[in-house]
Amino acid sequence: MENKKGTVENAMKKAPAGTETITIPGSSTDSPWEGCLNSVNYRIRRGVPVEVPSAVAELIRRSEEEKRRSSALLARFASGEGVRL
Repeated sequence: MENKKGTVENAMKKAPAGTETITIPGSSTDSPWEGCLNSVNYRIRRGVPVEVPSAVAELIRRSEEEKRRSSALLARFASGEGVRL
């Protein structure tokens, strides 16, 4: 019977298609990136190269892209120029 502790080590052993080394933008003093994939929680420091499963790297890329898009959309409302609804 398989032991399911839900640790990062177990998740990385089961990672399909290998791993990737990524660096999340920002400095190491910024808040870390936090996410969950397949019931495994990840907390990754910004500005530090880290090796993660490929699926987590893709999740981080999509998360950061969504953050950039939402910031751009919200900037129109925060600028005081107004937006016609």
